[in-house]
Order: sequence, then C-alpha cells, then structure tokens
Amino acid sequence: MSYAIAVVGAGHDDPSPYIRAFWGIAMAIMAAVLLYMGAGQISALQQFIVITAIPVSFILLPSLWDGPKAAYAMAREQGIID
Repeated sequence: MSYAIAVVGAGHDDPSPYIRAFWGIAMAIMAAVLLYMGAGQISALQQFIVITAIPVSFILLPSLWDGPKAAYAMAREQGIID
C-alpha cells in the first residue's frame, strides 16, 4: 500500500525509498491510533469517513467519463486497436 501511495505521489514508477518509508510509517501510526482508540471511537471515525467521502466522490466523478476515452486513446497509440 505504501508503494502505491508513493508511486501516485511521485508521479512515476520508481519512488524514493524515503517516500515509501514515510508512507509506511504514517500508515502504521494510523493503525496504532485506531487500535488504541477502541470500539466506541472507531464508529465515530467511520461516520466521519463516510461523510467526507461524499464530496470527494463528486470530485472523482469526471474521471468516470474521461477514463474510457483515455484508455481508448492509449490503445490506439499502442496499436492494440485501429
């Protein structure tokens, strides 16, 4: 997971090991905090995640329309389709 986040952040497929380590440590700290919080606080965190995901989904919605168009253009460039 930290590799995937580092690749997206770096913009290429060979991110720095320091960036990968940063994201790995950040995720480990978040997991430790969640375990420390206990069951009652996790439900509040889940509600917060659902509420904040709604605006983010509207931001990502245009990629649903542009994604197939970009995939088709890449397939044409690579000669997969005519």
